[in-house]
Amino acid sequence: MRIPDSKFFNIFLRYDRERVETLARKTEELSSGKSLLFPSDAPVESARVLRFKKLVSSFERFNRNIDVAKTNLENAESSLASAIDSAQTARVKIVELLNTGTMTEDDAKVMVDYLQQVKSYIIGMANTKIGDSYIFGGVKTNFKPFTEDGVYQGEENVTTVPVANGVEVPINFNGGKIFGVKKVFSGFAEVDESGNINPDAGWDDSGNYEDVSMIISAIDKVIDAIENGNYEKLNSLRVLVFVDEDDDGVIDAGGSWEDTDGDGIKDTYKDGSGNVEVKAYSILDAFDFGLKSLMEQRSIIGSQIETVENLKVQNENLRLHYSQLISELEDADYAQAIAEFQQAKTAYEALLSAIQQTKDLSLLRFYR
Repeated sequence: MRIPDSKFFNIFLRYDRERVETLARKTEELSSGKSLLFPSDAPVESARVLRFKKLVSSFERFNRNIDVAKTNLENAESSLASAIDSAQTARVKIVELLNTGTMTEDDAKVMVDYLQQVKSYIIGMANTKIGDSYIFGGVKTNFKPFTEDGVYQGEENVTTVPVANGVEVPINFNGGKIFGVKKVFSGFAEVDESGNINPDAGWDDSGNYEDVSMIISAIDKVIDAIENGNYEKLNSLRVLVFVDEDDDGVIDAGGSWEDTDGDGIKDTYKDGSGNVEVKAYSILDAFDFGLKSLMEQRSIIGSQIETVENLKVQNENLRLHYSQLISELEDADYAQAIAEFQQAKTAYEALLSAIQQTKDLSLLRFYR
């Protein structure tokens, strides 16, 4: 029986396609290093690989955010540490002045110069910036958060970034909260021998205040007292702060000053309904309020630095873990892939050789 040429051709076409596809597949596996080239190769494993790759990408993003956040946190912590050191040194000087109540003209000039420098230094730390962004103005990063007088003009809201699933840390900070900003009235208030508060005229004008750091306000009051020759009365001077407990924005008439802590000084102004409207702080109490705020917020930022450092290690470990799982699922076994490639190559060469040897067979040639 004679086998027609078309039969050989059809055999060649069928097996040529199979051998070429197998050889191309093995070539691509060796070139890419992957055994999973298409989702259809192994749908379940491919779905797991996609999910694991998303997790790896998220851990990489978390660690990039941590690098940014840690830089800002460390700069913030360093600035607060410097401000605290300066404030603590100044506090010693203020306490000495409060205890003695006397100084020479030259001492007064030196003290004023020193306190002015401390004030400028603390405000400088409060206006710390990284690149073009101020870090203590909340989301308002393009402008100085504090004026030269210590008035806060930043925002309460801050920007946070995710550093782990369900965990976010700030990359800028509410300077008002950190530096102990309160609504401070201008002018003086003095306690008389009977413990009554005698504020300057206009103290009860609810618009006559500014959002000022209590440390800066206390320093300003000391400087003003020294320059006006009232440093002997420093212990009786008070910083008035608008509390506005009823949150109506005004100081209600018909209120009175009360002694709320039993020290014999009427330091709290309440309206007719008993809501606290104004609180009077001594110079040292106002200073300590701001200093305490600085120290507390520095501690919080320090704990946040420790947190992001630990999270970065954790994220990196998880990234490596899932990367290993991805490798186990989709990476090619090179030894096996090379063997299968050689097998496919040999099979294809055998097909070509067989066709080459049979394509010219003919009964006429046999009889010739």
